[in-house]
Order: sequence, then C-alpha cells, then structure tokens
Amino acid sequence: MNNSNQSGTGEAESLAQSVFTIALVFIACVAFIIAFVIAANPAARDPAIVSWKAAIVLEIALAVGTSIVSSGLIYYFYSRVVEKRVLTVVTENAAQVAAKYATSLYENRFERMMPTEVYSATTVPKPEYENHLQRVLAASRIYWFKGDDGGFTVYRINSLPGQPHFLRKEITLLLLDPTDEYLLRERAKMDLAQAKKPYTKEDLKQAIEQLRKGIFASVVAIFDNSHRTRVNLGFHKEHLFFRSEIFDEGIFLTYYLGGEFPDTCFYPRKTITYQACLENFRQIQKSASPFFTFSTTDTDEILKQKLTMLGCTYDLTELRSFLVSLFTKYSELTR
Repeated sequence: MNNSNQSGTGEAESLAQSVFTIALVFIACVAFIIAFVIAANPAARDPAIVSWKAAIVLEIALAVGTSIVSSGLIYYFYSRVVEKRVLTVVTENAAQVAAKYATSLYENRFERMMPTEVYSATTVPKPEYENHLQRVLAASRIYWFKGDDGGFTVYRINSLPGQPHFLRKEITLLLLDPTDEYLLRERAKMDLAQAKKPYTKEDLKQAIEQLRKGIFASVVAIFDNSHRTRVNLGFHKEHLFFRSEIFDEGIFLTYYLGGEFPDTCFYPRKTITYQACLENFRQIQKSASPFFTFSTTDTDEILKQKLTMLGCTYDLTELRSFLVSLFTKYSELTR
C-alpha cells in the first residue's frame, strides 16, 4: 500500500515538473515572437523614432538581456526549490527499484534452496505430515524411496492399493544392502548413539540383526502385495544420513538424527535439493544390485530364492509374523 502511494506521489510530481517547464518555454516563445513582430511591422513603429535600426538592435538587446535575467531567476528558483524535490523523488524511485531487485534476488535464492515445510521429530507420525504426503502422492506419477529397511514405507504402500490412482504409479524402493555388514553396523551405531545412553557390543549386534531382519521383512511384504501393486525393488550400498521420498512435485527428506519419526523437510521440484537428490537416486538405482520386480505369478519358492540371494536365513513364517506385529504397531500409531 505504501509503495503504491509513494509511486503515485512521484508520478504526480514528475508530471507537475513537466507542465511547469513546458509553460515556461511556451511563455518565452510567445514573448520573443511578439517582440520580433513589433520590431518588423512598420505599422507598429513609433513615428517619433528616427533610427529604426538602432531601435531594433536595442529591442534585441533588451530581449536578450531579459531572457538572461529570466533564465537566472528560473535557475535560482529551480536550484532552491524544484531541484531538491526532483532529486528526492529520483533518489526514492531509484532506492525502491534497487530494493525490489535485491528482494527478488533473495526470494529467488530462498525458493531455490529452502524447504517449504518442516516437520519436527516425534514419536508418532504427525497427521499434517501424513496428509501432506498423501496429497503429493495422489498427484504424482512416481514414488521413489531410498532409505534403510523401508518398514513404514512398505506399510504405507500395503495400506493404500485400494485407491485406483496407486496402481498407475511407478514405485521404486532402494533398501540398504543386507549383505553389507559394514553399512548395517554404521547405520545401527547411528541409531544407538542417538538414544544418548551407553550400549554394549551385544546391543550393537542385536541392532544390526534387527535392521537386517526388517529389510527381509520388507521384501516379503512387497512380494505378498505384488498382485495388487507393482513395486521395483533394489538394494544400495550408500551411507545413510537421511531418507528420501521423491514425487513429481517435490521430495521429503527425513534426517536420521534421532526419534522414531525424525525431522522431515519438504523441498519443491524447483529447488536445487530436489534436482540433486533426483539425480542421486537415478545413479544409485543404476548401480543397485540386485534389482528385481515380483510378478503376480511368482510363488513362495521364487521369494525364497530372492531372500537366499540376499543372505536371509529366516523362515518365511517368522518374517510374516514379524510383519504382522510391525504393521499392527504402525496402524496403532497412525490412528
């Protein structure tokens, strides 16, 4: 509102200055024309004047002198009154233009770098976060996940295939390679350290095994749901400090910094973060091994072969029982 008022005041002052200048020029021109017409018109001459040439020279001299005096007065008036106002208006307009330009630069930088939503770490899923993700998921053609065991993501996929739009999506999950003992150990150490209490080697061993079992259970869940939802499944060897969930409109980055449901940020498609994570996912997917998709005709024997290839020694019954308890827990948390 203030900007529009200032802009209108500046335009009014500029118009007044233009009108004032034009009026002065017009009056000066009229005065010169009248003087020269009188000097050149014989009927207007005074018979008492003997030398008209001298009179004309005198008139011209008077006109020139008058114009110089007028110019001096106009300059004095302009420099004392008008110029200050003109410079003030020009300076204010220049400052406004510069401020708008600087603001646009900063806004562009923030739009390219900053998340539009931030969800703090909690012990239960935040309803506003879940609602936001559901809206983005419904409008997206892709759902690309990269993380550790993918337990909650698999639960989400299994709970949604009743919706028609979910069947038309390209869903790809990249889970942590369960055969890489080093990556599993480092990921488990991060979780234990964030609990902020001492842990033993046995605690670390159990955490590693729990993480590995969660990965196997996710594979079983994807297989059991393959007749309703097609999911591409791969395994990566990347150190994990965050989980990424990529959609057409943006990406949810969940940072592994503690909590059952850690801090999550949403970066829109136009941000540098989205573009970088999208390219990272594509490159990791190309090197993911193994990478496969279950079909509707695959049997438990095919599933067992895949699990054996991943180093699984658990029985399918045990993994499915583990899934039931895990999904029951998530269901209670999201009520």
